[in-house]
Parts: sequence; C-alpha cells; structure tokens
Amino acid sequence: MSKHVVENLVECSVMTVATASPVPSLAPSICYSLYALQSQFDNCGNTVLRIKDELIKLGYLYLLPSDQLPESERKRRIEFDSDSGCYCVTAGSNLWKKLLLLGILPESAKIKLKELYPMELAEIIIPLASKALSEGDKNAAKTLGLWYALFPLFCMAAGYDADDHPEPEKIQKLLKLMAVPKAFKEAEKLSRELAFDDFDEEEMPFLSGWWDPYEKWNMRKNKRKKNEIEAFLKELMGVRGLEVHKCLAKIDFAGAYRCASTMEDKSGYDRLFFRCMVSLAYHQWVVDREIKIPLLNDILSLEEAKEGYEYLINLPASSEDVHQSRLSIFRILALQGKYAEAVEYLNTIYSHAFDNLDQDSKGLLSQANRAVIVVFYYQLLEMSIPDSFPGKKRLIAQDALSSSDFRKSRDILCLLLMEKSEQAEAWQLALAFCDEMIQKYGL
Repeated sequence: MSKHVVENLVECSVMTVATASPVPSLAPSICYSLYALQSQFDNCGNTVLRIKDELIKLGYLYLLPSDQLPESERKRRIEFDSDSGCYCVTAGSNLWKKLLLLGILPESAKIKLKELYPMELAEIIIPLASKALSEGDKNAAKTLGLWYALFPLFCMAAGYDADDHPEPEKIQKLLKLMAVPKAFKEAEKLSRELAFDDFDEEEMPFLSGWWDPYEKWNMRKNKRKKNEIEAFLKELMGVRGLEVHKCLAKIDFAGAYRCASTMEDKSGYDRLFFRCMVSLAYHQWVVDREIKIPLLNDILSLEEAKEGYEYLINLPASSEDVHQSRLSIFRILALQGKYAEAVEYLNTIYSHAFDNLDQDSKGLLSQANRAVIVVFYYQLLEMSIPDSFPGKKRLIAQDALSSSDFRKSRDILCLLLMEKSEQAEAWQLALAFCDEMIQKYGL
C-alpha cells in the first residue's frame, strides 16, 4: 500500500473537521489521534505543513519564532515553516508539554488530549463528511471514500477481532453514510493499489459484507461502460466492424476476416481497412507465438496488407485514420524485419506531428502533449524491434529522432508529477520508461 493513501486520509479528515460548523470540541484530540494512527504505518511522511492553516485553527499546531524556544530546543531537529520563519509545535509532543510548563504557549493550549480509537474517529469524522457532501463540499467525497477503503485496515491496526470489536449496528450506520457513488469514485481514484477484499471475514466477521455496496456499484458502472463502448464502436464502425473486434477478442482471425470481407462498404474504405487490420493482427500473433507454419492461408500477406494501407492513405479519410494506417505500415515493416526502413518511416510520421506541435509550443499543456508523443514514439521502437536484432541499439541511439527531445520529455514528466493530478500514475510509468531507455541506450 502506498504511504500516500494514509496521508491523504489524514489531510482530508483534518480539512473536513476544520470546515465543520460548529467545529467539534474534541478537534485537537481528533488531529492528535489521526497522526497517531498515521504513525502506525511505515514510511508515512509528515503532512503538517500542507494543512497548517487548518491545524492551527483546530488548536493542534502552534508556530513559534526561534526567540520563543528555549536555547536547548533550538539545536534539536524541529520542523520548520519557511513561509512564516517559525518552528512547528504540535499538541501532545514532548516539546508542547515542555513549553506548557514554561508558560510559553498560550492558556488556550492547556487542553487534555484523548487518543481516540479508529472507530471513535470514524463516528465523528464520517457524519461530518456526509453532511458536508450533501452541501456540495468536494473534499467530503474524498474523506468518505478514503475512510471506506481504509476502515478494515484500521480495524486490524486497532486489534479488533471476532471477540473484541465495535457494535455491528454502529458499523452499519457508518457504512450507510460512506456507501455513496461519489465516495466510491474517490476511493478508486485515491487508493488504486488497495485490494477491495484484503481482509479475512472469519477473523473480522463484524465487517461481513463491507465491500458489497462497492461491488454492486462497480458492476453497474462496468455494465454501463461496456454498453457505452459497444454503442460507440457500433456507431463508429457499424455492426460488422463491431463483429470484427469481437472475433479478434476471441482470437478468431478466420471469423474476423470473414466479417471484414463481407461488410457493406459504400465508401470503398472500411472493407479494405478491416481486412488489413485483421491480417496485421494475425501476423503479429503468429510472430509473437513463434509459429513457423501459417495456420491461415485465406488472409492478406504482410506485403498485401502494406499495399492496402498505402492505398488507404490516399483515399479521403480523417487525419486519425490516416495516422493509424501509417502506424500500421511501420508495424508491418518491423514484422518484415526491415528495421532501418521502419525507423526511417516512423521518423517521417512523427516529424510531421512535432512540426504541428511546434506551432503552439508554449505552456505546460503543450509541452506535456509533446512529451507524451515522444515517449510513445520510443515505446513503439522499443516494442517493435526485438532485442535479438544486433543493430537495435544503434538504430535507437543514432537513427531515431533527437535524443535531446527524449531528455526534455523526461524533465516535463518530472514537472507533471509535481502537480497532483489523476494522471500521476501514468506520468510515473512514463518516467520509469524514460529512465530505463536512458540507461539501456545512453539517450
């Protein structure tokens, strides 16, 4: 599990408590208990400064200038807020206790902290988040989603078991508040790496059926998504085109080619396009499985499919269709073992794409688009040229497009990762690919 998931829950929970009206009287104890809970998980970072305004409001965080700290404490490693030039003192810490005895902290800081169990925290925070969600608070959905995803884990951390556990009625009451579509969406987005079945119901029977609401929602969502995709493909390709894709999904190349060959085609484009597509998919499958004797004869050869795509490029078609045909020609050249010719052809395709981007090269979004295209270009090369080919390193290091573009793209990906976004996982994978290629080919 990523350390950021627990950190996100702490941050969202603090923000939910801070924006509540009225703010709970136990607010300092809630913050203290959330950070105590976070400390039970390895490698969690300190999130205090990211939500310092909320923590100050809730009476958990105090910012003190160095001249208010005892001289002995100035030499210690205390978290420092560069914005205010002050040191951070959190309620419940040894420094907080010492400063209270010395009378340095205000009278309002003299509070009795209570460490709350996960169930006690949930019973305070979840109703607040549910109320805030009904009032349109976007952070509330994140709070509910993360608590839903992590609550079984917190129960394990608290030592709850079949004999010692919260009352099932109370758990069901919380589940009813958390089991809403907006919370499920946030749970998926913020905790992708969590398995939604990662606890033993025999050991914690009080959580029996915990994931049922999510699974029902997920089934309905996937069914809607499948219907939407099929409707889109049907509109895009027609009934026969959709049948082609269904056959390919079942590795039924003969059936797919038969559908492609018999589809109605008033434009003179679709039938040839799908015949070429099925043929290329078949030959790729044969190569991937190292099949020596062709299983199908009544299908286009690679050279015939290449000629078909070259013919399609010159017909009236959308720029996306033309680009797809050109990429297919590149793949055919690579399958034929004509690697130098394939690289040269791919360079031509992407040089044109880069020229179009250069017309509007300002701004992070435009640079991000270019970085994505560069990474995809090198992924095509890496996947299409086998490592067994002796000249692969030279082709990629010397004959491919400028490697400076590759390093610039890596820098852009680093910038994108610094911004919290839904694409963070994709940026991380792309960055890992860049590092692998730089090490492998010296780009």
